[in-house]
Amino acid sequence: MKINTLIKTTCLAVVMLITACSKDKNAAPGETSFTQYYIAGQYSANLSSTATNVPVPYAIIFNSDSKCTFADAVFGVVKGSYTYSNGHLVTNFGETGGFLVATFDFTVTNGTITQASPDGLGLLTYKLEITPATNAFSNGQYTGGVTTVDGTYIAYLSFSDSQYNIGQSGYNTPDIVYTLQNNAVATRVSNNVTGVFVFDNGAVMMMNYIPPAAVNSSSAYEYGTLTK
Repeated sequence: MKINTLIKTTCLAVVMLITACSKDKNAAPGETSFTQYYIAGQYSANLSSTATNVPVPYAIIFNSDSKCTFADAVFGVVKGSYTYSNGHLVTNFGETGGFLVATFDFTVTNGTITQASPDGLGLLTYKLEITPATNAFSNGQYTGGVTTVDGTYIAYLSFSDSQYNIGQSGYNTPDIVYTLQNNAVATRVSNNVTGVFVFDNGAVMMMNYIPPAAVNSSSAYEYGTLTK
């Protein structure tokens, strides 16, 4: 009886230990690698004297070897690095002399970012999301309000595997090349236009931006969040 009781007690302890480890594993991404995750969000920026507090969409992509990538339409694609310790996910950008020099300290609790301490940008939102296994944009169609220098309009955004189009009178055949940064983040750079598309829980946050130097005046832009 004592032997049976000891075996049962030991088995129960092992099960409880496995369960506890399983819960810890699911509570947050791996402590050494975030490569299957990315951060999607917006930050506030003043693009000109009349375009203030613009919600600029951005993404932070976690690569191998503790490297990461910041992508948006204002700074473009910026390489950086990250560390994770005691629930703090810290990203650093600007080591290579890029225009963006910023450090973000994200507090991660149970797989969710609960707080951010930004240095360099005024982050409005930040979500830790799982990167899809395949291109999330491919053959997708989205619509919604888009804000421009001249006002707002209803946009129709369509994607193929490698191109997109945004129109005002309906969906058009994709004809502008985009580059996947991961399966949930895409960028475009052509004709002085820098663009970003960030997949966010079924919607697409997008922005196309032309800096003032390219248009000899204040900046030109269009941004919005579009849904299927």
